Amino acid sequence: MKHTMSFAVMFSKTSRWDVSGFSRVEWRWPASVLKPLGAALVRVVKEFPDSMPRRDIPIIEKISFAGELTLTAPEDRLTYKGRLFKATSGQLIYSKIRVKQGSLCVVPSNTKAVGVSTEYPVFEIRSDVALGAYLELALRTPMFQKQLHGLAHGGDTKTRIDPDQFLGIELPIPSISAQRAIISHWQQAQAEIAGMESSARRIEHEASAKFLDALGISKHAEKMPSNSFALKWSEVQRWSFESTRRSAAVRTYSSSRYPMMLGTECLASVSHGCSASPSDRPTQLKILKISAVTRGRLDLAQWKHAPNREELRQRFALRDGDVLLCRTNGTLDYVGMSALVERDQADFIFPDKLIRVRCRPTLLPAFLWRLLQLPVMRTQIEAAARTAVGNYAIGTTDLWRFKYPLPPPEVQAALVADFAKAAIRADALRTQAYQRRKSVGDEVEAMVLGSLPVTDFRNQQAAIV
Repeated sequence: MKHTMSFAVMFSKTSRWDVSGFSRVEWRWPASVLKPLGAALVRVVKEFPDSMPRRDIPIIEKISFAGELTLTAPEDRLTYKGRLFKATSGQLIYSKIRVKQGSLCVVPSNTKAVGVSTEYPVFEIRSDVALGAYLELALRTPMFQKQLHGLAHGGDTKTRIDPDQFLGIELPIPSISAQRAIISHWQQAQAEIAGMESSARRIEHEASAKFLDALGISKHAEKMPSNSFALKWSEVQRWSFESTRRSAAVRTYSSSRYPMMLGTECLASVSHGCSASPSDRPTQLKILKISAVTRGRLDLAQWKHAPNREELRQRFALRDGDVLLCRTNGTLDYVGMSALVERDQADFIFPDKLIRVRCRPTLLPAFLWRLLQLPVMRTQIEAAARTAVGNYAIGTTDLWRFKYPLPPPEVQAALVADFAKAAIRADALRTQAYQRRKSVGDEVEAMVLGSLPVTDFRNQQAAIV
């Protein structure tokens, strides 16, 4: 039955009594192509000897849902306790707990061997039956992930897929030539996507350089010695090596053909956000998350419910022309990242981890927004950033003390307009990349499912099943 809300299952086909356990995939391949994973994978259990120092073993930390393998730092390996098993280059490993979210990978060719716990089963891939790249694509398709969810067992938060179950799962394993065709199609699309994203970054880089050049700001040609430098006492903001080093970098953008004005001369107000806890129930007032700003533009989809109190609405209101900055973050690149409010937002306020800036008439908000993301301001932001409990932070006082290049308003408007045109081109490329990433995922899934004929795109001939 194809209806999503009802279907029939033979009692002999049931493995346990829950709805997800009945999940099946309707493969469109001939029966001869459907094979258990055990036809392509052989379980390998090879243990590192206890006598081998743990520091010398690259121990797995995690496998991301996208298949990226991360290893622990050498100093963290010293405290590792428990048995360690070897996984070598070209072998497939998966997380028993997270494989149903895509946590699996083939050990990269540049990694000789890694140590894994019993939570990461290891398999040799039979090269005459399957290609590692094909298995990675097929096992990470949404339809296969859904099937894994139906097989998982254990507690609600740590359901596992055991190796014997894993090897028994059926998957289309077509000919090696058909697998290569699917891999080739995927890789070609990834190259196209990378090219689009690279072009978008180049457009933005060129726009930034043009913006700085129009302001008459260019980085000094001479290089600062990496191990020694001198600063005037007045240039030292805080007594720490890292802060002093970043303060020295500010010098490289210290001149402009326009006046460099203090924040006290061009900013009207600088305010911290609301420190009230989010509401535990739906309200008519929304408070932004920090992620609403950290990508460099305002994302009004990132919010939580806030206590719907009039004093909060008044004090932390968002109006057309407000510029929001990230005040604190564990990643320095996000500190000071800015976003522009382009119209009044009656039902939104901003949190304490953001700073709201309002400009005097001599400084256009859109100009300040773009300026804050350029090196002339980033060097000042990073020099002022303080660290505490693993986070970097700036304060309202820093924004008053920063120096801002200030051309006449009409020049600011022209620069903003030029930058906006470049941003539109870059955004269009990123949208194309996003759409291509989604479409190729759908195409690969359809090829694995068998509903889309596998085609060798290099020769434009159908691959032999």
